[in-house]
Amino acid sequence: MVPTNTDIIFLGDNGTENRFQQPPYLYTNATPDGNGHAKFTLYEGGSRTPLFITGPDVVNGGRTNDTLVNEVDLFQTIQELAGINVAATLPPNVIIDSKSLLPALQADVIIPAPYMLGEQFNERNVADGWTLRNGQFKLIHFYDHLEQLYDLSNDPYEHTDLLAAALTPIAHANFYSLKMHAAQYLTLANTANTRNLLPYPKVQGVGFTNDVFAVNEQYTQLSTNGSFANPNQSGLTQLKSGGTNLNYYLILWRSSVLTDPLAWMPVATNLVTGTTNNFLLSTNSVAIDPSANADHYFYQITPYIP
Repeated sequence: MVPTNTDIIFLGDNGTENRFQQPPYLYTNATPDGNGHAKFTLYEGGSRTPLFITGPDVVNGGRTNDTLVNEVDLFQTIQELAGINVAATLPPNVIIDSKSLLPALQADVIIPAPYMLGEQFNERNVADGWTLRNGQFKLIHFYDHLEQLYDLSNDPYEHTDLLAAALTPIAHANFYSLKMHAAQYLTLANTANTRNLLPYPKVQGVGFTNDVFAVNEQYTQLSTNGSFANPNQSGLTQLKSGGTNLNYYLILWRSSVLTDPLAWMPVATNLVTGTTNNFLLSTNSVAIDPSANADHYFYQITPYIP
C-alpha cells in the first residue's frame, strides 16, 4: 500500500570505498589521488551521492533534476514538508545555509545554487584540502600546493585536469571565479575552534592617480614556531611543508561588472611571508592595479593558499 501522507527521502553516504571502486571512476596509487576517486577524496566519487525523494509532495515522479544539493538543504526541506515555519525554529541571529528543495519537487525547475563547497581533512596529508564547484566547473585545492580543475558537464568522472594544459577563455573565467569566491568560505579568523587558516585583510585606504589604483591592506602573518591557536588545524602542516614559512597570497581582483561572477580577474598578487616567534603578526602592504584605465572598475581583495 502506497502511503498518501508520507514523503520518503533516501540519501547515500559519501562515496564508495576504494576497494569497491568501479570504472569509470579512476583508481590509482599516484598522488594526490591516493587510492583513487572514491570515498575520503575530494573527487566526485567521494562527494557525489544518490538522493531520491518520493511521496505525495513530489509532482510527476520518476524524473531527475539537476539542482545542486547539499545535505544541509534537507533541514529546510523536511520542515517545509511538515508544514513548519522554518524561521520560527532558528535561534536569534543564526543563519543556516539550507535551501528548500520544494520548488524542484513540485515543479521541474532548477534551484539556483551558485557554489557548492566540499572539504577533506584529517584523512592523510596529501589528500586534505577543499573543493568548490558551480554548475559546470569544479576546482580542487589540495593543501599540498596542488590545484586541479574539471569540467563536470563534459567530464563527470574527472579524468582530465584542465590545468594540465592551456585553458579556454570560458574555463579560465570559471577558474578565476571559483578561486576568488573560495575565500569567503575558507578564510575566517584564526581561532582554536576553526580549521581555517587565513584571515581576510582589512582595507586601510585606497587611492587612484593617473590610471593607477592602489589599496593599502592590513594583513596577518602566520606563526611558524608551533604556538598557533590550533596547530593541528587542517592545512597547517601541508602549508608549512612548502617552505620554512607559512606563506600565502593576497590577490587583488578587478571587474567592470559587479554582479557577473565570470568577469573578475586578478590584477595583483602579493606574497605574505610567515613570521617566527610570534603568535600572529599584523602588518600592511599595498596592492596596485597599474592599468585602471576604464571609466569604472570594481575591486576586492582576498587571501589564498598557494
